[in-house]
Amino acid sequence: MIVDTGAPWCILDPELAEVWNLISRTEHIALDWLNVRGERFAGRLVRTNLTLLADDGEDLMVEATVFVPILRPEQTWVYPNFLGLDGLLSRIRFAVDPAENVLYFGSA
Repeated sequence: MIVDTGAPWCILDPELAEVWNLISRTEHIALDWLNVRGERFAGRLVRTNLTLLADDGEDLMVEATVFVPILRPEQTWVYPNFLGLDGLLSRIRFAVDPAENVLYFGSA
């Protein structure tokens, strides 16, 4: 996943959301539109628990708002998954070390 402090929510590949049964087992908050790298997508906002897995220290479970794009039949999701600011990162303490490509995190 890409850390994107400019993204309002986490953005999840719709195929992953389907494999994880995320849409049918969680509460839909709303339908919305989101501009992803210059392309506008309709999608569902879903509230779910995400677990950030730690290489060192403790894993962290956080309630997150996730945007799951709704694709037309001819569309394919070509973008990575994103960790967004308001939907997740604003609920934790985090730091990024770009030289080491490491995300540090802990509970708020």
